[in-house]
Amino acid sequence: MPRSVEAIVWDLDGTLVDSSIIVPDAFAAAVAELGGDACSREQVVAAFDLGPPPAVLAHLLERSVTDADLAVYHRILRDTVATVRAYPEITETLETVRTAVPMGVFTGNSRSATELLLDHSGLSRFFYHMITGDDTTHPKPHPDGLELLSARMEVAIGKMVFVGDSPLDAQAARSAGAIAIAAAWGHRYELGMDAGVDVVCARPLEVAQWAMQAPLAQR
Repeated sequence: MPRSVEAIVWDLDGTLVDSSIIVPDAFAAAVAELGGDACSREQVVAAFDLGPPPAVLAHLLERSVTDADLAVYHRILRDTVATVRAYPEITETLETVRTAVPMGVFTGNSRSATELLLDHSGLSRFFYHMITGDDTTHPKPHPDGLELLSARMEVAIGKMVFVGDSPLDAQAARSAGAIAIAAAWGHRYELGMDAGVDVVCARPLEVAQWAMQAPLAQR
């Protein structure tokens, strides 16, 4: 384990779990049920950068949202979450990494959705520390979430790794002063973000290999 690394933090959607269909579809179904215009998966995904579910839903509905509106999204997600799966190699990777360093989750999703996705993908047992979109004032790429985790995990932020699949994840890591790993297996990964990260991993097990100071697998 590199001496300069004392914790690894993971993004959720597109990094730990493949939610590329289930989450956009839950938003689209909620919008339809709440009387909004029909929207595609692509339109939903494009709104993710706006922040946590209240911001996404407000954008798609073109109005402010209530707790009752959010409850519709969470109900639909709960009804379909049994189909969610962790990415291949993720469970094995987490089993390996947790023997070396503590781990956390930093996601823009809501706490309710995060708990649902982690529970049904079998990953909850790996994470004690978790910061969601409900816990921060500013969404990614603001470093709020990583700063909170740094304090809660009692790890200097410069010795923390953040693994994520989107450019906003890389930007959040850079803003915080954390080490950035690009999850190239994720559905929001873009080749252009390589320049802004410290390490690019094509597969989850490469994160474990890097963390344990083993050579990276050939890409």
